[in-house]
Amino acid sequence: MQSPLLVISFSLNGCNDPQDANEENFTKAINKYLQSDPVTIPVTSLGLKGDFPQFIAYKSSGYQRHSNQISKLKEAGIIQTKETVTEKRIMFGRTKEMSGLKLELTPKGEKVFNLKSGGFLTRSYFKIADLEVGEVLNFTMPEESPVGPKSVTVKFKPKLKNVEPWAHEIQSLDRYENDRKVSLILTKKGWGHHSQL
Repeated sequence: MQSPLLVISFSLNGCNDPQDANEENFTKAINKYLQSDPVTIPVTSLGLKGDFPQFIAYKSSGYQRHSNQISKLKEAGIIQTKETVTEKRIMFGRTKEMSGLKLELTPKGEKVFNLKSGGFLTRSYFKIADLEVGEVLNFTMPEESPVGPKSVTVKFKPKLKNVEPWAHEIQSLDRYENDRKVSLILTKKGWGHHSQL
């Protein structure tokens, strides 16, 4: 019969040390970082202003260039549109009638829309997917820095998950699965991305 002390000793020795330089620890650290960096579509990249509700004129360059994407958002149930006419102030206090669409978020759209303000910048976007590590391809040996902690560079292949079914209609997602490199720093609790330390 095997000694209980030997069994406990074997179990402890088999545990993964979070400070070890291995794929398991790097994957955990990168996935934690990727949770804060989802795949998004900036609202302004669709020719729109940052927040909703908003008006876009048919004759505007934004509508001319992105009318198909705006239609896809409506078909996906992310926004609802209503044809309307509004007055726009032009030179010397005069106004001009402009026809276009009033855009509003639906309850479904509110779940994927984010508006973040920081300093002088305001970002608004639709979250369309998450990323995780599909495979660790390679990594450097830990390097000691004369002015900081040990660090490694990890090359990995990302994998998309939780993809909104309408996302491919709005934007190509192929580039998000290209190989990436990230630097990780060793702390007392294990490996982590510098932005989260």
